Amino acid sequence: MKNIFLPSQNNLASASQNTPIKYEVYFDDASYAVIKHIEEACYYKIEGAAYSKILDMKDHDLLLFCEAVSRNKRANSSQKANWKSKVLFLWSPKFFALQNVWRLYPGTGVVALTILVAVLAVIICLLSIEAQLSPTWFLVFWFIVNIFLHETGHLTACLAAGRTVGGVGIKINYACPVFFVKTSDICMTSKADRIRVSLGGVFFNSLLYLAALPIMLFLFPQFLSSATIISASLIILNLLPFIKLDGYHVLCAATNKSNLDEKSWDVIKRWFTQKKLSTTNERFVLVYAFLLLIFIIIAALSVTGNIARFVFSFLP
Repeated sequence: MKNIFLPSQNNLASASQNTPIKYEVYFDDASYAVIKHIEEACYYKIEGAAYSKILDMKDHDLLLFCEAVSRNKRANSSQKANWKSKVLFLWSPKFFALQNVWRLYPGTGVVALTILVAVLAVIICLLSIEAQLSPTWFLVFWFIVNIFLHETGHLTACLAAGRTVGGVGIKINYACPVFFVKTSDICMTSKADRIRVSLGGVFFNSLLYLAALPIMLFLFPQFLSSATIISASLIILNLLPFIKLDGYHVLCAATNKSNLDEKSWDVIKRWFTQKKLSTTNERFVLVYAFLLLIFIIIAALSVTGNIARFVFSFLP
C-alpha cells in the first residue's frame, strides 16, 4: 500500500517540494489502484491487467498513463446534467483544514466495540422500559442532535485519516432529503480507515446515547423511551448492509468491492444461467444477493401490510 504524488508534465523534470501536485495515485494491497485528479477532485479505479501494467512504471510513464485515463473518462462521461446536482449544496468551513484537531479519533476496534455496546444498550432498554411519548420539542431536539453528530462523525473520521473533506450539504436519497458529508477522498487510504469513516456517524450516535443514558435514567426518565427509539432506529438502520447507508459502505470497504448491490444481480443472473461460480468472491456476492433479495421481500411485505392496515382503519 503506497501513495505516489505526481506534478504536471511540464513540472515533472524540475519537481521540488513546492511544485503543485496534479495527480495522486494510491496502490492498494488488494490488487487495484486509484488515480485522483487533484484539481478536478475526480477518482479513477484501475484494476486487472491495467493495474499490473502500472505497478513498475516510472514517474514519467505513470503520469502519461494518468493523463490518458483522465482524458478517456472525460470523453466518455455523459453530457447530460445530473439531476442530483440540482439539489446538492456543498459548504466547506475553514476549520475543515485543521486536521490535527481530529487526531484523537480512536481506532477501528474501539469504534466497533462502542457501537456494539450501544446496540446492546438500546435493545435492553427497549425490552425493559415502558413506552412513554415525550414532548414534541424533545423528539425534534434529539433527532436534530443525532443527525448533526452523525455527519460530524463521518467528517471527523475522514480528517483523522489524513484525507480532505469535500464539503457538507443536502442531497436526495431514497426520495428523501438527507444531510451528508462528501468523503470521496477516503478511497485514497487503507481499508481500516475506510471502515472507520463509514462507521463514524454511528459511532458518534452511540457515544451520544451512552453518555445520555445514565442522565435520563436517573434525572429525566420521561425522555428515555423516545430517546431510545430514535437512537435505535438511527443506529440499526444505518448498520443494515442492504441499504446504501453506512453498513453497506462498511461491507464494501471490508471486502474491497464497490457497487456490491449491482454486482450481486449480475452474479445471480450468471448463477441461474450457468449454475456454477468460479471464485470464492463470486460465491460471497451470490450469498449477499440472496440475503438482499430476502430483505427486499420482507421490507415490501412490511410496507404493504402497514398500508393495508392504514386503509382498513378508515373502513366501517
